Amino acid sequence: MKKKILITAPEGYARRFRDALLTMSGPTGPSFSPVSAPLIKTELDTAAEAHKSLPTIGDDDIVVFTSRKAIEATALWRQRQGLVLPPAATYVAIGKDASWMSALLSLPQGLSGCEPSLMGIVKALGERPDADKKRVWVLGPRVVGMREPPTVPDFLTALGNRVGEVCYVPAYTTRPADSATRQTVYTLIRQGVDCVALTSGGEAQVLRKVVETSPEGMALISSTPIACFGPYTAKCAKSEGLPVDIISDRYHSFTEFAAYLKDHLSWV
Repeated sequence: MKKKILITAPEGYARRFRDALLTMSGPTGPSFSPVSAPLIKTELDTAAEAHKSLPTIGDDDIVVFTSRKAIEATALWRQRQGLVLPPAATYVAIGKDASWMSALLSLPQGLSGCEPSLMGIVKALGERPDADKKRVWVLGPRVVGMREPPTVPDFLTALGNRVGEVCYVPAYTTRPADSATRQTVYTLIRQGVDCVALTSGGEAQVLRKVVETSPEGMALISSTPIACFGPYTAKCAKSEGLPVDIISDRYHSFTEFAAYLKDHLSWV
């Protein structure tokens, strides 16, 4: 029996997650019928001033890309504005984003063996004997039109307690989906889905806005299973008052999330 999964991740991420779900479908366990309605929109800041600060990166500095979008923004700046990244600096991406950093920027992963998460990066950098002397550049989102989810701010706070200096560079814009997309999400939930799969705190925040517009919406979401991509997303969803039924302990890739759903969604 096919399980209808509502994906609310931004477009590029949604496409990768959808492909992972379809690949994971098979003769044993549930098969998936994913439908995508991104509740978060991300836009590369092609005309942003942010890239102008990056030429001041030194050979001893560390650059952290908080997402694939940050890597894509840097690649765009390099292509259009002639940005040059010093090869002697240390460049860090989260988990499998390292392959994207290598493909788009030809940069090697500067941290090996650390947990593939922002807090894993904090821990690994904090263990360096020269951590308190290091300047760390962090490329992440500029959040517009919604409360900023705590993921990046918490990371910056923790990082600032471990290293000498933190420089934050907004590399792209994150905003809520437009009203038409939000209405599409509401309609899909009302028509019935087997699961809403959340991959970020921002999605949880916008989903809450979608369903709280009517008593019917809150009743619908209360009876619709919600799956979260790891404990941090689950924490954000719960803080929004959303019922969380599944918390994946495999959250280093969409393939892992899809595998977890295959193992656990059959009995929800």
